Amino acid sequence: TLTSAAKSTVRIWAGDQRLAYGTVVGDGHRILTKWSEVARAAASLRVETAGGKALAAKVAGVYQDEDLALLEISGPPLTPVQWAKDSPQLGAFLAAPQPDGRPAAFGVVSVLERDLRDTDHAFLGVIGAIDFSGPGVKIKEVAADSGAAAAGLQPGHIILKLGERTISGMLELKNALVGVAPGATVSLLVQTREGQQKFAVLLGSRPLLPNYLGDRLRQMERMGGPISRVRDSFPRVIQTDMRPQPDQIGGPVVDLSGRVVGITVARADRTRAFVMPAAAVTS
Repeated sequence: TLTSAAKSTVRIWAGDQRLAYGTVVGDGHRILTKWSEVARAAASLRVETAGGKALAAKVAGVYQDEDLALLEISGPPLTPVQWAKDSPQLGAFLAAPQPDGRPAAFGVVSVLERDLRDTDHAFLGVIGAIDFSGPGVKIKEVAADSGAAAAGLQPGHIILKLGERTISGMLELKNALVGVAPGATVSLLVQTREGQQKFAVLLGSRPLLPNYLGDRLRQMERMGGPISRVRDSFPRVIQTDMRPQPDQIGGPVVDLSGRVVGITVARADRTRAFVMPAAAVTS
C-alpha cells in the first residue's frame, strides 16, 4: 500500500535537523512541503531520498494560505507522485509513508473536506504588561513554542511598530494583526536593552484558550505528542485522527488501495491532523 507513494516521499533537512517531509511533484524536480517548518532555514535546505542521497533545494514558491512551499532541485528527477482524482470518504483508512516505505502515521477520515479560514486567528505569542504607560507594548510573557519566542522576543522588550504601523498599546497590536493569517511573517520594531532592533516573527495559530498561557495550556495542547506551529485556517482540508510528528508533515497520504489522496499539512493536537486533498493540491 505504501510502496509507490514512499518513492515520492523525501525528508527535508537543514544542517543536522530534519524539518519536514516533502512530496515530489511535477517533473520530479519539484517538492511540496510545509512552509512554516522550513521557512527559518530556507537558504540552507536539502532533500534526502530513501537511499540517503542528499540534494540541495531552493524555495521556488510559497503558498501562504495553505502553509506550503514548493522547493526545486536539480539533477536527475525523482519519482513524482500520482494523484487520485477523488477524495476519501468518511471513515476511510489513511496512511502516511516514510521514504523507506514504513508508515509514519495511520488513521481514518474523521471529518470530510472543509474550510477552516473562519477560525483564522494569527498568534504572535506575547502578553503585554498592563501597568506599562509608555509608547508601545511592553512584553510581560512570551508563549513557549510561539513565533515570538522563536524570533528571540523576551519579557521586558517593548514592541514599537508592526510593519510600518506604530503600536500605541495592546489593543493597537491586536488590531494590527487583524486579517493576517497564520504562516505569515511580520516585522516588529522592538526596544531592547541594546537599543531598537527589528525582529521577523512567523505567526502561528491561536491556541484554543488564548487568554491562558502557561504550563497547563501547553500540557493540554501537547498531550499525545508535539504539534505543528501553524495548524489552522487552511482553505481545504480533511480531518483525520492520524498522529504524525511535526517533522513528518508535508508527505503524501494514501488510502487502502495505495492511491495518493492528499498530503499532510498539520498535526493539530493529540487527536487531529489535517490533510490537504489531492484535488486541492492540483487545482
